Amino acid sequence: TKVQSSVLTFVYGESGSGKSTFLKLGLCRELVGRWVPIYIDVWGTDWVGGPWKSLADATNYAVHELGIGGDGQPPVTRESVFEQLRTLRTRTGRRPLLIFDQVDDYQNAHRVRFRDPVTQFFLSPDELCTANPFWKEVRDLLLHPSEPVHIVLATREDAQDGLHCFGFAEPRVYRLPRLDPQDALTLIQRLSPEAAIRNPENGFTEITQRIVAELGRDGQGAVLPMQLRIALAGLGRLNGPLTPGRLDKLGGVSALGALYLDAVLRTSPEAWPILIAMAERTPTGRGKAITLPRERVFALTPSGAQKDQ
Repeated sequence: TKVQSSVLTFVYGESGSGKSTFLKLGLCRELVGRWVPIYIDVWGTDWVGGPWKSLADATNYAVHELGIGGDGQPPVTRESVFEQLRTLRTRTGRRPLLIFDQVDDYQNAHRVRFRDPVTQFFLSPDELCTANPFWKEVRDLLLHPSEPVHIVLATREDAQDGLHCFGFAEPRVYRLPRLDPQDALTLIQRLSPEAAIRNPENGFTEITQRIVAELGRDGQGAVLPMQLRIALAGLGRLNGPLTPGRLDKLGGVSALGALYLDAVLRTSPEAWPILIAMAERTPTGRGKAITLPRERVFALTPSGAQKDQ
């Protein structure tokens, strides 16, 4: 992949475009035999200590799960994580790839710290490293002459300007697009049981085309992978066959997503506070859901309150 030839990569895309799935189930799986993918998507609540601890925990997990670095190796801690990362390639022959996902969560939680108090512009990379010792360590690691690590940072499309703060080197920048309608149709066909598509003229073709058309209505035909996933999950919860007529009676494609959410809420009633909080309107009144940091999401559940990191 192109990530292997670039020390710094930025990835951005709409919410629901599949960034995390791509990074965890695509990139990490592809590189795991030759690299050491270290995935971080929990940032803690402290703007220095949170990511520092998360990086140490993720590095410790990766090293021990992959069985590298020798038997009896002590746990990776906050105090040792950067030294471990500096020497991991030399010791194992495999370069660590640090994948920082959900960067927008981190920057939203500390938006004041990421901006100049006078101009309100985002901090430059040098200014960020002066203000935050964690990112200074990350930058120094990235720019070491031996290139001990490569780094990927991923954020939402509407927050991509914030990646400017992390431009410690010239990045390669990639936008993760929506699914092309034809690709979405092909994916549905591959995921469908053979019996459903044996005679596609009996309704299968019409239904799949309608699903893709309705999901792509606000994207000029292109489909968000998460929307497609929820619609297909709703299909899987139907009893009996789905015909075009039955789809109309249910309320259309949007009803398939409602079926999925209904099933989830019936088995996980603690999810209600999360949905209520995420459905709140922004101060601008544009109706965009508020993105909650994961620590706040956990705090909304009765048994999921997280310790401050």
